[in-house]
Amino acid sequence: MVVLEKDNVFKCLCEVLSKRGDVSLAYLFGSVVEKSYSLHDVDVAILLKDKDPDEKLYALGSILAETASKLSINEDMVNLVDMERAPQSLLYNIIRYGMKIVGSEEVEHELIETLLVKYPDFKIELRTWMNLNPNPKVDSSIVESRIAELRRNVEYLRAEILTRSLSDITSSYKDQLAMERAMHRALEAIFDLCRHLISVHNLGLAESYAEYPKRLAENNLMPKDLAEDLMRFIGIRNMLVHRYLELDYSVLYNAVRHLVEEVFPKFVEWISNFMKR
Repeated sequence: MVVLEKDNVFKCLCEVLSKRGDVSLAYLFGSVVEKSYSLHDVDVAILLKDKDPDEKLYALGSILAETASKLSINEDMVNLVDMERAPQSLLYNIIRYGMKIVGSEEVEHELIETLLVKYPDFKIELRTWMNLNPNPKVDSSIVESRIAELRRNVEYLRAEILTRSLSDITSSYKDQLAMERAMHRALEAIFDLCRHLISVHNLGLAESYAEYPKRLAENNLMPKDLAEDLMRFIGIRNMLVHRYLELDYSVLYNAVRHLVEEVFPKFVEWISNFMKR
């Protein structure tokens, strides 16, 4: 069994990456950093300098091979993450909890600024832990935009979907898609707003959508019954996002009614009172 110790892994990666001229920024992250060792694999995040897609693919492949050779492990044990294509939550973990291997502070800050532009909702979260804004506040523009998006889609569902029978809706592919899309957008607006509040109050990185309302409730920022209502929508949201072939439209239709008639009024009342604090 190979034991990959943090100090040795970090040293080897420094030797591999510091001599390359095509790496702008690199981090060691994952279990090696968290536990100081790993029995399974090594996670490395790489930000390459400008390259065309073919050159980038070749560069990442060569980095993987050199890293595996230096550590005397199989290439399957090296997980490379292209930071240009990594999702927001993963970038957060990499930058905050990882160990920077190579790269200047200037390059690191450029990446952060890119994230701020690309992911406006991430602004508060980044600035909090990077000490760019030591006293973060709820961004009213984010709240207003998410509530407007939620209201727009709820009103569509109320007027165009719930005024008709389920059989009428499911008889039209166009109406099925409209119901799915409006419901999806309404739920995304809700969870985006919850994520923003978690960031503002520095409640840590939520690894799943279910954690958004759960953490707010645990910190007495959201009523428990509302949080439980929102958590019940996670399954619906996942079905809509992942486009499962078998979607039970009777379940979706009932969820739409529950959102429009019960959860939406409670959610709007809660956020309105929250903003008055």
